[in-house]
Amino acid sequence: MRQSSRAESGAGGDLGELFLCLVDVKRSLWAGADVRLRAERGISLRAVRAMAMVAERDGRCDESMVASDVSLSPEEAHRLVDGLVVSRRLTRGHRCADSGPDALSLTLPGRVELAGAQRALEDELAKRLGAPLAADELARLEDAVAAMLAGVRAAA
Repeated sequence: MRQSSRAESGAGGDLGELFLCLVDVKRSLWAGADVRLRAERGISLRAVRAMAMVAERDGRCDESMVASDVSLSPEEAHRLVDGLVVSRRLTRGHRCADSGPDALSLTLPGRVELAGAQRALEDELAKRLGAPLAADELARLEDAVAAMLAGVRAAA
């Protein structure tokens, strides 16, 4: 597909081109954020996402949820969680007998690490998203992407 803007083509837009552009933006943002987090904090973006999810669900999160939300296989999620437990960022809390998988919780050092990683991530995203777009453009983009996400989820 040829890269062109809607204005150049005079058409209503090429959804395939938009899809590829969104994928490239996501890939670039992910790679840049991951490199920075690994260099500055010694932690991957996947680990930060998993920790944030555990924090949001406050004791109601298990490895299968991490796998689903972070787009990992069950084995990859298990290895990721194991690494976070070994590094004392997460704990596994045993639920009552036969009531399901272990619940995950952030440790105090994990909460501190997550806060620092989130600040670094926000700074990196501000450089990569905020710098090239004016505040009103960024707000419109956020609204448009939220609407697209809602439509994609409704169609699923």
